Amino acid sequence: EMKISKADLARMPREAREAMEAAPKRRKPSGSHCQGHTSLVRLCLEWLKLLPNCVAWQSSTSGIVRQAKGGKTFRAKSGVCGQPDITGIMGPGGRYFGVEVKTGKGSQTPDQAAWQAKVESVGGEYWLVRSLDELMQLWRHKDANGN
Repeated sequence: EMKISKADLARMPREAREAMEAAPKRRKPSGSHCQGHTSLVRLCLEWLKLLPNCVAWQSSTSGIVRQAKGGKTFRAKSGVCGQPDITGIMGPGGRYFGVEVKTGKGSQTPDQAAWQAKVESVGGEYWLVRSLDELMQLWRHKDANGN
């Protein structure tokens, strides 16, 4: 499980810390996402959900494993390739935002870069972050500039 810095922990509202402690522990997922990524997405999402004038949810393109007739399993894809890990609407004007979470040396895929360009071309916000602190700074900068 991802280690959260004391600085990030101190900045988190009490409700977010309690929600994280109460959340069921998950197994390390298989595939390209590591536990650190999953934990950081959850941490950022919990913080965003506590903000006034903000609605946020986790996006996924990994799909859901389903069972077909005859017992064979398959993965039913969901979402759109390139969409960010977290999607939301910030108020009071209802402006779209997306948060792509990266850990380590992770970088955007071409689909993610294309999604970012589309979002920004229509006036939405798109942030690539590597920590809760970075997300908090971007959000504060947005508020300070009245955006």
